[in-house]
Amino acid sequence: MNNTEGLHRYISNSIRMLWMQHSEWTRMAFTSIIFKNPDEKEVLQRLLRNPVDFAYFLSNFVGWQTAFSFGDLLTEHLNLATALVRATMSNNTEEAEKINKQLYENANRISALLSSAKPCCNYDEWKTMLYRHLDLAKKMASEMINGDYEESIRTYDNFEAEAMLMADMMTECLLYCSTVR
Repeated sequence: MNNTEGLHRYISNSIRMLWMQHSEWTRMAFTSIIFKNPDEKEVLQRLLRNPVDFAYFLSNFVGWQTAFSFGDLLTEHLNLATALVRATMSNNTEEAEKINKQLYENANRISALLSSAKPCCNYDEWKTMLYRHLDLAKKMASEMINGDYEESIRTYDNFEAEAMLMADMMTECLLYCSTVR
């Protein structure tokens, strides 16, 4: 393996790890909230470390401002997702609909940021991936709330696979698009 291959593998593995942690800690947060686990505060703190970890890593490729804008948007995404779980659990349909709309607007902003930072990051592809990510997260949480644990686990498998696809797409954007705007 040459130095370039090793660097590419390191970048790919790092991005995959960040997306995997995003997926794992999201599910753990949903579990803690839904089942009122005593570790909820600590799990949410760890979940919210993920956007910061992303920002520090991405700053090597897109600069500090864009990287931390991504981190801020990802933090908003996670806060909205956990708020949606709480609104759903309390049967507050009006609040849940409002949060749901904000989640998709946030996904649009993340897609716009990534596509503006790197020309080969396609807005529509990111939007499609992020919408599917949201759909799977909501489905997984709903199944957990409704006690359909087997289906929730199957949905998590898809959620996890989708995260790996996003990681691969992000890796391609970072490695094969040399222009930093």
